[in-house]
Amino acid sequence: MTAFEPDRVEKFLLFLAHKKPDGFAPWSIASGTGIALREIISALNSLAEHGFLKVSEESATLTPRGRAWLMANQAAFLHSGALTWREVPKEFKGNKIAAFQLYVPSIKRLDRKFFAIGKAKDAS
Repeated sequence: MTAFEPDRVEKFLLFLAHKKPDGFAPWSIASGTGIALREIISALNSLAEHGFLKVSEESATLTPRGRAWLMANQAAFLHSGALTWREVPKEFKGNKIAAFQLYVPSIKRLDRKFFAIGKAKDAS
């Protein structure tokens, strides 16, 4: 017998059941998540069949088997990509200057409206 591998909707439902230990109302998920009710019902039935969730008309709760699967597969719910938001984009990196060293910005980077200070708006 092969090991059960939940799909994305089933993983979402397992995670939701873990977040709400008292259970969650299955019918309330479809409106807030954009997942079709048919997919939710199918996933709930599959999880109940494999013993991961206890499903009733009012609520769905995580079983000890479901909790054990979540604990064993925590990596499926963690961000595994690079933390790119911590990296400074190349266009924002510049030359480092020493403290109290004279700094003159490049004229190319200055806004053109600063050069119009004191000029008459109408040259008539």
